[in-house]
Amino acid sequence: MKTPVLGLEGKVAIVTGAAAGLGRAFAGALAGHGARVAALDRDRGGIEATIEESHRGAGAKIVPYEVDVTSSAQVDATIRKVLDSFGQIDIVVNNVGIYPITPFMDISEELFDRVLSVNLRSVYLVCRAVIPHMVTRRYGRIVNIATTGFYRPGPGQAHYAASKGGVIGLSRALAAEFGNSGITVNCVAPGLTMTATVEEAYPEARIVELVRARAISRRENVEDVVGAVLFLCSDLSAFMTGQTVVVDGGRIMS
Repeated sequence: MKTPVLGLEGKVAIVTGAAAGLGRAFAGALAGHGARVAALDRDRGGIEATIEESHRGAGAKIVPYEVDVTSSAQVDATIRKVLDSFGQIDIVVNNVGIYPITPFMDISEELFDRVLSVNLRSVYLVCRAVIPHMVTRRYGRIVNIATTGFYRPGPGQAHYAASKGGVIGLSRALAAEFGNSGITVNCVAPGLTMTATVEEAYPEARIVELVRARAISRRENVEDVVGAVLFLCSDLSAFMTGQTVVVDGGRIMS
């Protein structure tokens, strides 16, 4: 029997922010490759839509968990539920994030704290809840979604860039601390990706400008990011940790 390349069959994966956009794509792709997926989001209706969409494929298994991942109590309770249901957690994709473009002097303390809470604190809380289980099993693949906006931020992105820079730093620290426990921790940094949130936030002229700055001069879609995430979730990347993989069509290299 030929071994599937990614080897994700039977793995249990958690995806945060799974109700739409990149998170929906990651959940569907993991399930499509045979993983059992715990889809976490505050938007129950959005998760149900993710499940419906994935079931048009090959009988994907995605289970919804309605949770606020900025709440330690809710995160801890949800991870216990996932373990009770599936018996294990092999993969975590920390994808949840918000992206309110705001001029620096207009960023209130409340907004700054909110962005860091959703984008960074959630990663800390989920990792804190999951890592003890992974250490016990001596296996884990953690993929945290960052952004090229950390490397080349634009106007109005100070809070967002700071939060995602924190995600990269946290990921590197966790990689160093838990590498000998069989756990890898890596980031994927997408460029401007055509999700509903981005299309609402960016004027068309700005999107065109950013696309032209890429070596591959076209719009980036969620499907363009999925491959890197699947690779880092698989054992093909078993000797790779503490890294940030940029998927942006070559823009930030220019």
